[in-house]
Amino acid sequence: MPVRQLTWSALGAFIVVGAVVWWRAHFRETVQRARDVASVTASELIAAPAESVPDGAVYQRFKARRAAVDSMRLMLRRLAAAESNYWADSTKFTTNLGTALHSIGGVVGPTIQITQDGWWAWVSSTYALMTCKMYVGTRPETTFPNAKPGEPVCTGEHAATYP
Repeated sequence: MPVRQLTWSALGAFIVVGAVVWWRAHFRETVQRARDVASVTASELIAAPAESVPDGAVYQRFKARRAAVDSMRLMLRRLAAAESNYWADSTKFTTNLGTALHSIGGVVGPTIQITQDGWWAWVSSTYALMTCKMYVGTRPETTFPNAKPGEPVCTGEHAATYP
């Protein structure tokens, strides 16, 4: 009898161990699937919504306009430096800087106007419906109010968004 009992006990233990091993493997797969689903759901909740084609086009347009405004402002700052160098050499300003001023892609100008005590200039862009202006002198021109000497001011299509 003890051998028969031992056999049945071993068989029972084998079945229990097999069931535990199977249940554990199945449980791991189920838990892993649940984690994957939770991860995907969380990333969908956190991630920004997909950009639609019109939104992407608007973003590209505003990005191009910002780049155009930055280029125009850079051109005017370069102009101010070139005019300052010219004035240091000849104690007067000029409308023709020749090779002292290199152009920037997409920027049209500058157009320079010499005044009694300084100058003012403006540039435009082939990429934006805006114009940027700058004056240097003691009396501000009335064409762009609230401007400070030596600082570019942009006007035109939504220029208020650019400080």
